[in-house]
Amino acid sequence: MVIKKQIFIFNIILFIIIIFSGCGNNPNSINSYLSIEKKSLYFYDQGKKNWEKRVNIENAKKSIELLSKAQNLNSNNPEIAILLSKSYHFFAQYIEKKPEKADSLFFLGKEVAWNFISKSDAYINGFNQFNGDINRKKIAGIENISENLTELLFWWSKNYVSYIVSKPISDRLNSREEIETALYKILSIKPDYYYNGPDQIFGIFYARIPGVELAQSISHFQSAINSNPNFFGNYVARAKYLYTKNGDKKNFLKDLNYIIGLDPTILPQIAPENLMEQESAKKLLLKESSLFE
Repeated sequence: MVIKKQIFIFNIILFIIIIFSGCGNNPNSINSYLSIEKKSLYFYDQGKKNWEKRVNIENAKKSIELLSKAQNLNSNNPEIAILLSKSYHFFAQYIEKKPEKADSLFFLGKEVAWNFISKSDAYINGFNQFNGDINRKKIAGIENISENLTELLFWWSKNYVSYIVSKPISDRLNSREEIETALYKILSIKPDYYYNGPDQIFGIFYARIPGVELAQSISHFQSAINSNPNFFGNYVARAKYLYTKNGDKKNFLKDLNYIIGLDPTILPQIAPENLMEQESAKKLLLKESSLFE
């Protein structure tokens, strides 16, 4: 990718600066040589390295800190925005223990993605071409988003739904059309992105929206699991949202006990997520009696 080439070139420049300027032990001197863009690439590179060690809480925190610095220096790089939004979601979903703090992180993850999307030419064109109220114009903007922003749209949706599912029914209903529009857009372009993530989000959302047949939630969860049976998050989400909704204790226990017995490294690239999902499954099993009273 382009950003990898930029980081490689930047690292060469930084090495030359350190060697020939004699400022290797003086970060302030190094900073004086770097442009804002190069600083941003440096923070992105360091943030990414910490992200790869996210199973460690301190690395997960550091990833957000460094990626936020990169984003503040360069808000026009989609890869920075994607990884920062993703990092916020990971910390909120798996590490933060206080629900209100987790919600604030989901909200920040949503906003990082949305700030980028809403400034894109494709979104602005769709927004401006529609004559109607502000909500309908926003829907038109989402429908017009270009293909290269699909991953950002996914992380906006992922954080948004994670944030909204615990909110009052009125908030969930008011958010329905824009979330559905985004997810259908993603499904039309990258249906298998993040282990059939759009289907998992639909499964969660439809289990929490009044008036929606649970058959829709069931169908989306099954589609996600059929396509990606080794991503444990699909099973945990189905147990947490669908089976507690329809009172299916048998399948609740089946899903959770099934993934606890698996090797989390079966998909090495998301071993941290699978490991965390196993811990989430154990916590849900401890709540079994209160969830199925």
